[in-house]
Amino acid sequence: MRNAVGQRSSKLKDGMRRQRASEARLHQILSLMPAAVYTCDASGRITFFNRRAMALWGREPEINAEDWKFCGSYKLFRDGVLLRPDRVPMADALRERKSFRNVEAVIERPDGSRSQVLISIDPVFDDDGRFNGAINVFQDTTDRKAAEEALHRLAAIVESSHDAIISKDLEGVIRSWNKAAERMFGYQAAEAIGQPVTILIPPERHREEQEILACIRRGERVETYETVRRRKDGELIDLSIAVSPLCDALGTIIGASKIARDITTRKSAERTIQALSTPVLEVYERMLVLPLIGGFDAERSRQLTAQLLASIRQHRARVVVLDLTGMATIDEPVANHLRQTVLAARLLGAEVIFSGISRQVAQILTTIGFTPGEVTTVSNLRAGIEAAERLLGRATARPLAVPVPAR
Repeated sequence: MRNAVGQRSSKLKDGMRRQRASEARLHQILSLMPAAVYTCDASGRITFFNRRAMALWGREPEINAEDWKFCGSYKLFRDGVLLRPDRVPMADALRERKSFRNVEAVIERPDGSRSQVLISIDPVFDDDGRFNGAINVFQDTTDRKAAEEALHRLAAIVESSHDAIISKDLEGVIRSWNKAAERMFGYQAAEAIGQPVTILIPPERHREEQEILACIRRGERVETYETVRRRKDGELIDLSIAVSPLCDALGTIIGASKIARDITTRKSAERTIQALSTPVLEVYERMLVLPLIGGFDAERSRQLTAQLLASIRQHRARVVVLDLTGMATIDEPVANHLRQTVLAARLLGAEVIFSGISRQVAQILTTIGFTPGEVTTVSNLRAGIEAAERLLGRATARPLAVPVPAR
């Protein structure tokens, strides 16, 4: 009889030692976890906590103490309400013997600092099904919540902006589209997202987009530029566009954002002023001079081409001097218009002379295949008029009463 009792007592002691060893190993594992962890017995006394939990609480509870029940926090808030110790999530889990998942709360430490946390709790039962307490795992979500709030603020700013804000990936596919973009281009977000950004770009400007994407891929800065885009209904609009690279969490460039501002009204006014300030001058009989001054885009180029051709017909001109001294540079669409103007003038019987051409303009003209044989080039306006006189013949070139503008 005594042997049987002794054996049972020995087995009980062995079982308790194994349980304590198992608990020690579990506590060692929990101590290494990056998340905060603590456990309570069935009565709510704290039986274990790791260093991360102590750091978030800002103090160190006493293990198995009646004065430290349910939670080690100095104060705990939910939805802005201070919770009583017997109403914290751990107390509810112990009382109801059930799990809680992703409970949001705010911990306040003794020094007044706070952290937002996400709490998950599971009840703990032994092998016989007896309720032993609960384990609480909670994570500091302060930085994540701040990032979420910043994203919400940014999204609100993007949606309320009067400028179109669009993002695209490195293949030029539209990934986001705000309300202003809907108003500006006429496409709803569902229509635009997933489409190539070239749906907004006139065909003659597709190369412009390819160059911008190449710059973004190389991590190069893209200066704000003015260009022309196309609405859903086909209408062309003048825009000022700012481009910024988009990076993922590792800093890898994954696309670009574009902020587009409608400058159609301003550009229209500029074109009107420029049209008035760049008249076609008949300085000699059958000789026209057109001084090109200021910035040029495709629309203004078309207007000046039409104006020049009408003047050639009206004055039966045989020579036209296009003075490019006032043009520092041009883009390819404008260069193509200049080339078409030369061809159209020849079809009407007039030769074209370029004067005052800059190195940058010459490079662009060469890029589109313009050859020296297509047009006569001279250094300045005076030389251009002299070359035109030689083409006309001095005897037939009679100066008119219209003065040549000073250069």
